[in-house]
Amino acid sequence: MNVHLNPEVLAAQFGDLLEYMPDAIVLVNVGGQIVLTTKLAEDLFGYARGELHGKPVEQLLPARFRKDHVGHRSNYVVQPRNRTMGAGLDLFALRKDGSEFPVEISLSPFTHGEGSLVLTAIRDITGRKETEKALQRLSDENEMLLREMQHRIANSLQIIASILSLKAGSAQSEEARISLRDAHQRVLSVAAVQTHLLKAGGGDLIQVAPYMTELCTNLASSIIGDKRPITLSVKANGSETGSAHAVSLGLIVTELVINAVKYAFPGEDRAGHVVVGYEMAGGDWQLSVSDDGVGYSTPVPVRRPGGGLGTSLVKALAQQLGAQIEVMSGPTGTSVSIAHKARLDEGSLAHSASE
Repeated sequence: MNVHLNPEVLAAQFGDLLEYMPDAIVLVNVGGQIVLTTKLAEDLFGYARGELHGKPVEQLLPARFRKDHVGHRSNYVVQPRNRTMGAGLDLFALRKDGSEFPVEISLSPFTHGEGSLVLTAIRDITGRKETEKALQRLSDENEMLLREMQHRIANSLQIIASILSLKAGSAQSEEARISLRDAHQRVLSVAAVQTHLLKAGGGDLIQVAPYMTELCTNLASSIIGDKRPITLSVKANGSETGSAHAVSLGLIVTELVINAVKYAFPGEDRAGHVVVGYEMAGGDWQLSVSDDGVGYSTPVPVRRPGGGLGTSLVKALAQQLGAQIEVMSGPTGTSVSIAHKARLDEGSLAHSASE
């Protein structure tokens, strides 16, 4: 196999065609010598016409890559095929003046009457890399602004919660005091999501178990305290969910826990236990709040003084999440379950599409 192919013959046969190609083209023989270059390639690398002919292709690479490239080139000759060189890697080429620039390189082998050749298409991607860096800088700046906004939102929610707590303490009527304290808990449940977003490093996913645990710790401290013998615990698997979903779950838990503490354990001395559970499998999830209190005989949760805002809020949030509410109550306690079945959503969509 002759590695000393005649550049003039190759130029006569392929030169005009190669000059129309959008990328810089360098033809290399099996020995690694350059046998033909297009004007675009010579301009790209800063060489005069024909100056690269007979030179090793490694001359177009930075010195740090040349030794490894010889081995890669030898392996390619054994198994030649169309492929992109260095896929997923940052490749650089070297100009005659010693400057480097990022490139994409594609290899295509073909057989000529006088021997085998590798057509190397080289594309300067300096502009693309600069655009990527600019976009990355913009993304970093946006992320910093987002985190700053999350900090401010979290601080603002804490201030609002503190104001509501102070107002509840000075309210003249019991109904106003209850409403303000409940609103205080709702704000805290949203603030807890913001706190976990900050801990997650700016991502939108919330780890459900630690979020529910922190939320219920705050609820227990606020509405149970040290005076009542009621415990509150969480049983959640290691799932994660989006922040918007977490806010809705937190508000539902807040309402149901407040209901349980208020109505399941009458009297200040009655002991009891409330369990918040959350399980997720694929697109299905189930949230539950159970207690071992007195239970009730009505088919729906007891409405609170003041119009039953808590019950209405739970129903509205469940509907917004596409979930079903199930209530079971008896002498040994009450369990409220909010469940979402992904396959039911798919069936509903299919049914709607057929109508």
